[in-house]
Amino acid sequence: CMATDDNLVSQQMLDYYEARARGGVGAIISEYTYIDTLASKARGHQLGNHRERCVAGLSRLAETIRSHGAQPILQLCHAGRQSSVRYTGLQPVAPSAIPNLGEMPRELSVREIEEIETAFAEAAERAQRAGFAGIEIHGANGYLLTEFLSPSTNRRKDQYGGSLDNRARFSLATIAQIRDRVGGDFVLGYRMNGADYLDNGITLDDAARFGGMLEKAGVDYIHVSAGMQESWHYVVQPMYIPDACLVHLAE
Repeated sequence: CMATDDNLVSQQMLDYYEARARGGVGAIISEYTYIDTLASKARGHQLGNHRERCVAGLSRLAETIRSHGAQPILQLCHAGRQSSVRYTGLQPVAPSAIPNLGEMPRELSVREIEEIETAFAEAAERAQRAGFAGIEIHGANGYLLTEFLSPSTNRRKDQYGGSLDNRARFSLATIAQIRDRVGGDFVLGYRMNGADYLDNGITLDDAARFGGMLEKAGVDYIHVSAGMQESWHYVVQPMYIPDACLVHLAE
């Protein structure tokens, strides 16, 4: 939440990341960046990667992280139903019109899904031109790609709903478009849920099968997370959650 009022890189943000890079880590995955000028934004003062004017600041961010030897990776995200009209001026969008803790989302059309796949790819290309070593697709924690994968939020009857293959279609098509834009040498990671911790959510068996799909699609690494907005204590764990509570999911 250190971006400028118009969602660009600020000096405060550069100072924050430089302090972490100076600590000696090998790589830094950024906060989530939103990818288009429609409904992908999650909140105010979120860092944007939604248009060309973002590239100059993102270049400074990548250079700042690299200056201490760390590799910069930019996270790309569409908030889906975990957005609000307060931030975008638009009704949130989702695979199905199922609300969470906020507003009622609108179901996306197939054409809109395809446009979002392209928006992810264009954002990845901007990250590459800005000097990042790679990108991470945020497909966890109840954001749009998770919503498609999870039976708890995806009730579609078309090619994007029902079977795991159909629910994974959006993610896999997004990966394919990104690879086509950035080539094979650019790091492409994927953050996924090992579990939703919701009734009728992603099961561990589904998550393991999906991880295999990601590998075959050309993902370089898998970042395992858990939880959605309704089970946020597994996203940002408070002290009463046991240590290493997601390790069994990654295993």
